[in-house]
Amino acid sequence: MGRDASLIQTHRYTPRGEASERRVRRDLETIVETFSDHCEGTFVLSGSFGREEGSVERTPDSWVPVNDYDLIVVPEEGASCDVAWLERRADALAEELGIDFVDVMVTSRADLERSRPTIFNYDLKYGSVPIYGDPDILELVPAFEPTDIPTYEAVVLLSNRLAGLLGGLQAGRSRAYLENQVTKLALAWTDSLLLAQGRFEPTYRGKYDLLEQLVADETLTGLPRADDICALAGEALTRKYEPERTVDVSDETVERYASLTATVFTHVLEAEFDREFDGIAPALAHLARTRRRPKQLAWNVYRLARSDSVTRRTLVRCLPYLGEDSVRASVSTGLFLALENGPTVGRTPLLERVDATDDESAAYAMYDLWDALYH
Repeated sequence: MGRDASLIQTHRYTPRGEASERRVRRDLETIVETFSDHCEGTFVLSGSFGREEGSVERTPDSWVPVNDYDLIVVPEEGASCDVAWLERRADALAEELGIDFVDVMVTSRADLERSRPTIFNYDLKYGSVPIYGDPDILELVPAFEPTDIPTYEAVVLLSNRLAGLLGGLQAGRSRAYLENQVTKLALAWTDSLLLAQGRFEPTYRGKYDLLEQLVADETLTGLPRADDICALAGEALTRKYEPERTVDVSDETVERYASLTATVFTHVLEAEFDREFDGIAPALAHLARTRRRPKQLAWNVYRLARSDSVTRRTLVRCLPYLGEDSVRASVSTGLFLALENGPTVGRTPLLERVDATDDESAAYAMYDLWDALYH
């Protein structure tokens, strides 16, 4: 490894002090040294560590990063870059470093210049940092305003976080994993509500401060339980900064978070479609009818359904979490997603079963569809 893999030392990674900084810096140096010999280019740190908000947990012996490091690799023009090798080595590095994931994405300078206004690209432009290579690489990403980001980005974000909640309720998942999913879900409320107002900030703290302001100014008058949502989002922010804090993940609490997510989801869909809905069920039904479906949710739910540890009982428990009195609406939306994105199966009997009078039969029909599609 003859190439100089020194980091660009212009950044802090966590809000928790120098000892945690040293740990993260060592990890990143290891990643850069490993990757740079197989891909010559610029490495950009995104995600919470790129925003100086990385979660690190205090243990008796050291500081331990929580969740993942997100890296974007931009190869030099004409340089070889073995993407498959990077992805395989990233998995091994995560295990060596004692972190859940090292996520690596390879993109080109041309792709950076063509970046569309999305949550991801906004965070890339304003909340990420080059740690190796060209310090000005992010100047290639177009400068756009929060009002340029489609509200539908919030629909996809909330759908993805709901899928994460489903995953956290799987048999065999750790309590810590579920706690993390609940925290990410509450943080997504803030992102989504700001987007519905045409507002955004790159940092968790900046976003939450803006949400507090909107609630205090009564800007979110159409949002039921706004104070409750804001308070729980604030608690999630504290847990993000101090992950050793625990959160109640009893059935009652998870159902509360899911119900509030349904409230936020409805509010976002009202902004997206410029109309009012009487709850999450008609909002989801309208989403399905307009064929504007969150494909990311479909994919995550498919992956969940393929797991041997997912049972019918788990799905019966999870499906109501899209909102109060909305089991059959959520099942119907899920069927729509599956039938639009998956291979053709015996549709009519399954659809007839979803029209069953009891919600449990409808949930079983949903499970059977996933089973037919992906097993």
